[in-house]
Amino acid sequence: MAIEVVKAPESFDDGTVSLVDGTRLHPDVLICATGYQRGLESLVGHLGVLDERGVPRAPRGESVADGLRFLGFLPRPSQIGYTCKRARRIANEIAKRLR
Repeated sequence: MAIEVVKAPESFDDGTVSLVDGTRLHPDVLICATGYQRGLESLVGHLGVLDERGVPRAPRGESVADGLRFLGFLPRPSQIGYTCKRARRIANEIAKRLR
């Protein structure tokens, strides 16, 4: 498996990711690191997966739509440790599903 860092996503449509530079990709997995501000509304707001504050309705890595999960959106003690452990579990779940 190869990991490639690309420009920011502009939109998602049926397995295709359109980037801000016009590139269209068909990735197996997509990880968006949005930083300290969520800014998810323009990307996934139309899918009904965010609450009225723009926070994912299922923020602990549960599948909210086919192939879509969110992690790290709830502040908690030991955030980095929790997120790391949960990310490993999610990655294993995804890998099993892709096999």
